[in-house]
Amino acid sequence: MKFEENPILQDIDDNFVAIKESIDDNAKAHDTLNECITSLSNRIKEVEDYVVTIPTPDKILYKPPGAEDYLNLKENLDYIYAKIKKLEDSILGDND
Repeated sequence: MKFEENPILQDIDDNFVAIKESIDDNAKAHDTLNECITSLSNRIKEVEDYVVTIPTPDKILYKPPGAEDYLNLKENLDYIYAKIKKLEDSILGDND
Protein backbone atom coordinates (compact mmCIF):
# COMPACT_ATOMS: atom_id res chain seq x y z
CA MET A 1 0.00 0.00 0.00
CA LYS A 2 1.33 3.37 -0.98
CA PHE A 3 1.48 6.40 1.32
CA GLU A 4 -1.12 8.27 -0.72
CA GLU A 5 -3.53 5.34 -0.44
CA ASN A 6 -3.28 4.92 3.34
CA PRO A 7 -5.90 7.20 4.98
CA ILE A 8 -4.25 7.05 8.41
CA LEU A 9 -0.90 8.17 7.03
CA GLN A 10 -2.63 10.83 4.95
CA ASP A 11 -4.41 12.15 8.09
CA ILE A 12 -1.12 12.19 9.99
CA ASP A 13 0.55 14.06 7.14
CA ASP A 14 -2.34 16.55 6.98
CA ASN A 15 -2.06 17.09 10.74
CA PHE A 16 1.69 17.71 10.49
CA VAL A 17 1.08 20.22 7.69
CA ALA A 18 -1.59 21.97 9.79
CA ILE A 19 0.71 22.02 12.82
CA LYS A 20 3.55 23.49 10.73
CA GLU A 21 1.23 26.16 9.32
CA SER A 22 0.06 27.02 12.84
CA ILE A 23 3.65 27.31 14.05
CA ASP A 24 4.50 29.50 11.05
CA ASP A 25 1.46 31.72 11.76
CA ASN A 26 2.50 31.92 15.41
CA ALA A 27 6.03 32.91 14.40
CA LYS A 28 4.65 35.64 12.13
CA ALA A 29 2.46 36.90 14.98
CA HIS A 30 5.46 37.00 17.32
CA ASP A 31 7.50 38.89 14.73
CA THR A 32 4.67 41.39 14.27
CA LEU A 33 4.33 41.84 18.04
CA ASN A 34 8.08 42.32 18.38
CA GLU A 35 8.01 45.00 15.67
CA CYS A 36 5.12 46.77 17.44
CA ILE A 37 6.89 46.65 20.79
CA THR A 38 10.11 47.93 19.24
CA SER A 39 8.21 50.74 17.51
CA LEU A 40 6.43 51.71 20.74
CA SER A 41 9.71 51.59 22.62
CA ASN A 42 11.31 53.94 20.09
CA ARG A 43 8.35 56.33 20.27
CA ILE A 44 8.43 56.35 24.08
CA LYS A 45 12.17 57.11 23.94
CA GLU A 46 11.49 60.04 21.59
CA VAL A 47 8.78 61.38 23.94
CA GLU A 48 11.10 61.02 26.94
CA ASP A 49 13.88 62.86 25.09
CA TYR A 50 11.45 65.66 24.18
CA VAL A 51 10.02 65.96 27.68
CA VAL A 52 13.53 66.34 29.12
CA THR A 53 14.15 69.33 26.83
CA ILE A 54 10.94 71.18 27.79
CA PRO A 55 11.96 74.12 29.95
CA THR A 56 10.52 74.09 33.44
CA PRO A 57 9.48 77.35 35.14
CA ASP A 58 12.71 77.45 37.14
CA LYS A 59 14.67 77.37 33.86
CA ILE A 60 12.76 80.22 32.21
CA LEU A 61 14.82 83.32 32.90
CA TYR A 62 14.01 86.96 32.23
CA LYS A 63 15.83 90.13 33.20
CA PRO A 64 13.35 92.91 33.96
CA PRO A 65 14.41 96.44 33.09
CA GLY A 66 16.47 97.85 35.92
CA ALA A 67 17.16 94.46 37.53
CA GLU A 68 20.73 93.37 38.08
CA ASP A 69 20.24 89.66 37.46
CA TYR A 70 18.05 87.35 35.45
CA LEU A 71 15.09 86.05 37.43
CA ASN A 72 13.22 82.78 37.13
CA LEU A 73 9.43 82.72 36.74
CA LYS A 74 8.67 82.78 40.47
CA GLU A 75 11.14 85.57 41.12
CA ASN A 76 9.67 87.57 38.21
CA LEU A 77 6.15 87.17 39.56
CA ASP A 78 7.32 88.21 43.02
CA TYR A 79 9.03 91.23 41.43
CA ILE A 80 5.87 92.16 39.49
CA TYR A 81 3.62 91.83 42.52
CA ALA A 82 6.02 93.88 44.63
CA LYS A 83 5.87 96.61 41.98
CA ILE A 84 2.06 96.43 41.89
CA LYS A 85 1.91 96.60 45.68
CA LYS A 86 4.24 99.62 45.68
CA LEU A 87 2.03 101.35 43.05
CA GLU A 88 -1.15 100.57 44.96
CA ASP A 89 0.39 101.84 48.19
CA SER A 90 1.50 105.06 46.54
CA ILE A 91 -1.89 105.63 44.87
CA LEU A 92 -4.25 104.45 47.59
CA GLY A 93 -2.03 105.23 50.54
CA ASP A 94 -0.50 102.74 52.90
CA ASN A 95 -3.60 101.38 54.71
CA ASP A 96 -2.17 97.97 55.61
